[in-house]
Amino acid sequence: MENKIINEEIEKALKNIFEVTKPISIFIYGSRARTDFKSTSDYEIGALYLRENKPKRSEIAKLHNIEGMNIYPFAREDLEKYNLDTPFPKAIYLRELIGSSQTVLGQEILKKMELPEIRLTDLLERAAFDLATAFAAFRSFKSKDLTTSSVNFKSILFGTRVLEILELKKFPFTYDEILELSKELNLLPKYRELIDYAGKVRKGEKIEEQFIFTGITYLNQEVLAKIKHQISETGDRVILEGKKIDW
Repeated sequence: MENKIINEEIEKALKNIFEVTKPISIFIYGSRARTDFKSTSDYEIGALYLRENKPKRSEIAKLHNIEGMNIYPFAREDLEKYNLDTPFPKAIYLRELIGSSQTVLGQEILKKMELPEIRLTDLLERAAFDLATAFAAFRSFKSKDLTTSSVNFKSILFGTRVLEILELKKFPFTYDEILELSKELNLLPKYRELIDYAGKVRKGEKIEEQFIFTGITYLNQEVLAKIKHQISETGDRVILEGKKIDW
């Protein structure tokens, strides 16, 4: 294993999982696969199997005791159909997974796949998901769970990415890219402040209730409203070209 985006402890654990469960490949994704991770960032790791050989996540978890390493088994058949069983809006999730993952063991599968197209309805689905997550940030804040609230507040950055896809026709992969591209958006000053603040919260600044409410308004009245307007004007259409997916 030549890839040094993981440390020796994780490398050893993954080699054991690879030998015991015999996946087609093991890959890392999320911020740890990119350049914008923090020292406290979890390791999000996928293990790809043929469906008949796919173990349960709980079975894989028994093979290691590393805190902060989350391993998710995927069926190759689902991946090839661009139809992973995930709670995240699929087209944007798959574009990020294919575009930024790093294979650490086994066959290189994801990098050889075509990025999926992104349509207006995909953006609508993602923005609605981000709005729900922003509300979850508020609920966590009221319960005094500031850690979960801060994690959910990243929905502001993901919602901003939706707007960047819609208006700039670009797909940023890292948080830094989202923040930089946001400067090209025509936004009210209060929303620019909100986006900058979301970046600071991700890096450890204490979350404040007033920004949570502003975030809900931003996602609802700015991001979602613009997508709905576009759909009402043109109907569903492709925003970013790629492989056409039949869900």
